[in-house]
Amino acid sequence: MIREKLAAAIERLLTDPDLRDRLGEEVHRRATTQLSFGRTLSEVEDLYLRLLGQKGSGANGRSSQPGPSE
Repeated sequence: MIREKLAAAIERLLTDPDLRDRLGEEVHRRATTQLSFGRTLSEVEDLYLRLLGQKGSGANGRSSQPGPSE
């Protein structure tokens, strides 16, 4: 059943240039907005800070132990 659905979807893409173009434009838009280096960096930084806050024991979420720069 999955093979048939996949084959039908591929055939539709092969025979419908408008659909192919729309999907290509949407993929490009998502790739440039959601997979940009700046966005990825920001998400990793946010995750890192959240994890540090969970590990910390102080009222402000920071550890009472000095970090590497202290």
